[in-house]
Amino acid sequence: MVFSSHIFLFYFLPGALLSYYLAPRKFRNSLLTLTSYLFYGWSNPLFCFLMFFSTLVDYL
Repeated sequence: MVFSSHIFLFYFLPGALLSYYLAPRKFRNSLLTLTSYLFYGWSNPLFCFLMFFSTLVDYL
């Protein structure tokens, strides 16, 4: 998925923003993490492993 694609602009971005602002404050960071996994995994699910490794390294 590309930032300038119609799927991103009209479906993914509004859905992500709506779910972010409707979520309770303590779940917003987790929601953004899951949303970024979905974005990275949209074109190739193997990118989720790369994102998970990056998240793990940053957390530790």
